[in-house]
Amino acid sequence: MRLLEEGQTVRDTYEVERFLGEGAFAEVYRVKHRFLGRQAMKVFKRVGMNLEEIHEMLGEAILLSRIGTPILCVYSMQMSSKRRRATCGYFTMENIPGGAVQVAQRLAEARRKDPQVQLFPEITASIVGQDFMREGDVKYGIEVFKLVAVAYPDSADANDNLAGAYLKDGQKDLAKQHAEKALAILDSHKVPASSWTDTDEYRGEIRRDTEKILKQLAPGS
Repeated sequence: MRLLEEGQTVRDTYEVERFLGEGAFAEVYRVKHRFLGRQAMKVFKRVGMNLEEIHEMLGEAILLSRIGTPILCVYSMQMSSKRRRATCGYFTMENIPGGAVQVAQRLAEARRKDPQVQLFPEITASIVGQDFMREGDVKYGIEVFKLVAVAYPDSADANDNLAGAYLKDGQKDLAKQHAEKALAILDSHKVPASSWTDTDEYRGEIRRDTEKILKQLAPGS
Protein backbone atom coordinates (compact mmCIF):
# COMPACT_ATOMS: atom_id res chain seq x y z
CA MET A 1 0.00 0.00 0.00
CA ARG A 2 1.31 3.45 -0.93
CA LEU A 3 1.76 6.07 1.75
CA LEU A 4 -0.35 8.58 -0.19
CA GLU A 5 -3.18 8.27 -2.71
CA GLU A 6 -3.85 10.20 -5.91
CA GLY A 7 -6.20 13.08 -5.20
CA GLN A 8 -5.38 13.15 -1.49
CA THR A 9 -4.79 16.56 0.10
CA VAL A 10 -1.91 16.93 2.54
CA ARG A 11 -2.20 19.60 5.23
CA ASP A 12 -4.82 21.42 3.13
CA THR A 13 -1.94 22.60 0.94
CA TYR A 14 -0.70 19.85 -1.38
CA GLU A 15 -2.82 17.78 -3.75
CA VAL A 16 -1.21 14.45 -4.61
CA GLU A 17 -1.20 14.08 -8.40
CA ARG A 18 0.65 10.80 -8.83
CA PHE A 19 3.22 8.39 -7.46
CA LEU A 20 6.62 8.77 -9.16
CA GLY A 21 8.92 6.21 -7.59
CA GLU A 22 10.49 4.97 -4.40
CA GLY A 23 13.72 3.96 -2.73
CA ALA A 24 14.52 1.96 0.36
CA PHE A 25 13.50 4.72 2.77
CA ALA A 26 11.04 6.98 1.00
CA GLU A 27 8.42 7.40 -1.71
CA VAL A 28 8.33 10.30 -4.20
CA TYR A 29 5.14 11.93 -5.44
CA ARG A 30 4.29 14.74 -7.82
CA VAL A 31 2.12 17.15 -5.86
CA LYS A 32 0.45 20.47 -6.60
CA HIS A 33 0.80 23.28 -4.09
CA ARG A 34 -2.26 25.51 -3.76
CA PHE A 35 -0.30 28.61 -4.76
CA LEU A 36 3.15 27.53 -5.97
CA GLY A 37 2.23 24.89 -8.54
CA ARG A 38 3.85 21.49 -9.04
CA GLN A 39 6.54 20.21 -6.72
CA ALA A 40 8.17 16.94 -5.78
CA MET A 41 7.30 15.53 -2.37
CA LYS A 42 9.49 12.89 -0.77
CA VAL A 43 7.81 11.04 2.09
CA PHE A 44 9.82 8.91 4.49
CA LYS A 45 8.40 5.39 4.76
CA ARG A 46 9.12 5.05 8.45
CA VAL A 47 6.25 6.40 10.52
CA GLY A 48 6.24 7.31 14.19
CA MET A 49 9.60 9.08 14.10
CA ASN A 50 10.36 11.83 16.58
CA LEU A 51 11.66 15.21 15.38
CA GLU A 52 15.28 14.32 16.08
CA GLU A 53 15.03 11.17 13.94
CA ILE A 54 13.34 13.10 11.13
CA HIS A 55 16.08 15.74 11.17
CA GLU A 56 18.71 13.02 10.86
CA MET A 57 17.05 11.80 7.65
CA LEU A 58 16.98 15.25 6.06
CA GLY A 59 20.63 15.33 5.00
CA GLU A 60 19.65 14.54 1.41
CA ALA A 61 17.04 17.30 1.47
CA ILE A 62 19.63 19.81 2.62
CA LEU A 63 21.84 18.88 -0.33
CA LEU A 64 18.95 19.07 -2.77
CA SER A 65 17.97 22.48 -1.43
CA ARG A 66 21.16 23.81 -3.02
CA ILE A 67 19.62 22.94 -6.39
CA GLY A 68 16.15 24.17 -5.50
CA THR A 69 14.72 26.03 -2.52
CA PRO A 70 14.89 25.95 1.24
CA ILE A 71 13.24 22.81 2.56
CA LEU A 72 9.69 22.77 3.81
CA CYS A 73 9.20 20.06 6.46
CA VAL A 74 5.97 19.02 8.13
CA TYR A 75 6.00 16.35 10.80
CA SER A 76 2.41 15.19 11.22
CA MET A 77 0.09 14.22 8.40
CA GLN A 78 -2.73 11.82 7.57
CA MET A 79 -0.98 9.09 5.60
CA SER A 80 -4.11 7.97 3.76
CA SER A 81 -7.78 7.38 4.38
CA LYS A 82 -6.98 3.74 5.11
CA ARG A 83 -4.24 4.35 7.67
CA ARG A 84 -4.17 5.82 11.15
CA ARG A 85 -2.71 9.24 11.81
CA ALA A 86 1.04 8.97 12.40
CA THR A 87 4.07 11.19 12.67
CA CYS A 88 5.88 11.27 9.34
CA GLY A 89 8.62 13.39 7.84
CA TYR A 90 8.59 14.72 4.31
CA PHE A 91 10.03 17.54 2.28
CA THR A 92 9.03 19.34 -0.89
CA MET A 93 11.12 21.35 -3.32
CA GLU A 94 10.47 24.60 -5.13
CA ASN A 95 12.88 26.51 -7.32
CA ILE A 96 15.41 29.32 -6.91
CA PRO A 97 18.60 29.83 -8.94
CA GLY A 98 22.10 28.96 -7.82
CA GLY A 99 23.57 25.78 -6.48
CA ALA A 100 23.73 23.12 -9.21
CA VAL A 101 27.41 23.80 -9.79
CA GLN A 102 28.14 23.42 -6.07
CA VAL A 103 26.30 20.10 -5.94
CA ALA A 104 28.21 18.92 -9.04
CA GLN A 105 31.47 19.74 -7.29
CA ARG A 106 30.38 17.89 -4.19
CA LEU A 107 29.41 14.87 -6.31
CA ALA A 108 32.80 14.88 -8.02
CA GLU A 109 34.55 14.99 -4.64
CA ALA A 110 32.43 12.13 -3.30
CA ARG A 111 33.09 10.00 -6.37
CA ARG A 112 36.82 10.29 -5.96
CA LYS A 113 36.28 8.18 -2.84
CA ASP A 114 33.45 6.03 -4.17
CA PRO A 115 32.79 6.04 -7.95
CA GLN A 116 29.30 4.56 -7.42
CA VAL A 117 28.04 7.00 -4.81
CA GLN A 118 24.83 8.96 -5.43
CA LEU A 119 23.94 12.13 -3.53
CA PHE A 120 20.36 12.66 -4.72
CA PRO A 121 17.50 10.77 -6.42
CA GLU A 122 17.34 11.21 -10.20
CA ILE A 123 13.59 11.78 -10.28
CA THR A 124 13.58 14.53 -7.64
CA ALA A 125 16.34 16.56 -9.30
CA SER A 126 14.75 16.03 -12.74
CA ILE A 127 11.50 17.57 -11.50
CA VAL A 128 13.48 20.60 -10.32
CA GLY A 129 14.93 20.99 -13.83
CA GLN A 130 11.51 20.59 -15.44
CA ASP A 131 10.08 23.28 -13.18
CA PHE A 132 12.81 25.72 -14.24
CA MET A 133 12.03 24.96 -17.88
CA ARG A 134 8.32 25.62 -17.33
CA GLU A 135 9.16 28.93 -15.69
CA GLY A 136 11.26 29.93 -18.71
CA ASP A 137 14.62 29.73 -16.95
CA VAL A 138 16.18 27.55 -19.65
CA LYS A 139 19.80 28.28 -18.73
CA TYR A 140 19.40 27.08 -15.17
CA GLY A 141 17.21 24.20 -16.30
CA ILE A 142 20.14 23.06 -18.42
CA GLU A 143 22.50 23.30 -15.44
CA VAL A 144 20.23 21.07 -13.38
CA PHE A 145 19.75 18.55 -16.20
CA LYS A 146 23.52 18.50 -16.78
CA LEU A 147 23.98 17.66 -13.11
CA VAL A 148 21.44 14.82 -13.38
CA ALA A 149 23.14 13.45 -16.50
CA VAL A 150 26.52 13.51 -14.75
CA ALA A 151 25.08 11.67 -11.76
CA TYR A 152 23.10 9.21 -13.91
CA PRO A 153 24.96 8.99 -17.26
CA ASP A 154 23.29 5.71 -18.25
CA SER A 155 19.77 7.09 -17.84
CA ALA A 156 17.89 7.54 -21.11
CA ASP A 157 15.49 9.79 -19.24
CA ALA A 158 18.27 12.10 -18.03
CA ASN A 159 19.77 12.40 -21.52
CA ASP A 160 16.36 12.99 -23.10
CA ASN A 161 15.63 15.81 -20.64
CA LEU A 162 19.00 17.41 -21.34
CA ALA A 163 18.52 17.07 -25.10
CA GLY A 164 15.18 18.84 -24.91
CA ALA A 165 16.63 21.66 -22.84
CA TYR A 166 19.54 22.15 -25.24
CA LEU A 167 17.13 22.21 -28.18
CA LYS A 168 15.03 24.90 -26.51
CA ASP A 169 18.21 26.91 -25.95
CA GLY A 170 19.24 26.58 -29.60
CA GLN A 171 22.28 24.37 -28.84
CA LYS A 172 21.51 21.90 -31.63
CA ASP A 173 24.72 19.88 -31.63
CA LEU A 174 24.44 19.12 -27.92
CA ALA A 175 20.73 18.40 -28.29
CA LYS A 176 21.48 15.86 -31.03
CA GLN A 177 24.29 14.29 -29.01
CA HIS A 178 22.14 13.62 -25.96
CA ALA A 179 19.05 12.59 -27.93
CA GLU A 180 21.11 10.00 -29.78
CA LYS A 181 22.61 8.81 -26.51
CA ALA A 182 19.14 8.39 -25.01
CA LEU A 183 18.06 6.26 -27.98
CA ALA A 184 21.25 4.20 -27.82
CA ILE A 185 20.60 3.45 -24.15
CA LEU A 186 17.04 2.35 -24.94
CA ASP A 187 18.14 0.22 -27.88
CA SER A 188 20.88 -1.53 -25.90
CA HIS A 189 18.40 -3.01 -23.39
CA LYS A 190 21.36 -3.33 -21.02
CA VAL A 191 20.28 -0.81 -18.40
CA PRO A 192 16.95 0.60 -17.15
CA ALA A 193 15.49 3.66 -18.85
CA SER A 194 16.07 5.55 -15.61
CA SER A 195 17.07 4.84 -12.04
CA TRP A 196 13.47 5.12 -10.87
CA THR A 197 11.36 3.33 -13.50
CA ASP A 198 11.76 1.04 -16.50
CA THR A 199 8.26 0.28 -17.69
CA ASP A 200 7.53 -0.31 -21.37
CA GLU A 201 5.18 2.68 -21.28
CA TYR A 202 7.85 5.02 -19.97
CA ARG A 203 10.49 3.70 -22.37
CA GLY A 204 8.01 4.45 -25.16
CA GLU A 205 7.51 8.01 -23.90
CA ILE A 206 11.26 8.64 -23.89
CA ARG A 207 11.64 7.13 -27.36
CA ARG A 208 8.87 9.27 -28.83
CA ASP A 209 10.32 12.40 -27.26
CA THR A 210 13.88 11.79 -28.44
CA GLU A 211 12.71 10.90 -31.95
CA LYS A 212 10.70 14.13 -32.01
CA ILE A 213 13.81 16.08 -30.99
CA LEU A 214 15.91 14.44 -33.71
CA LYS A 215 13.19 15.11 -36.29
CA GLN A 216 13.25 18.80 -35.37
CA LEU A 217 17.01 18.77 -35.77
CA ALA A 218 16.96 17.10 -39.17
CA PRO A 219 18.11 19.25 -42.12
CA GLY A 220 15.24 21.08 -43.76
CA SER A 221 12.89 20.67 -40.82
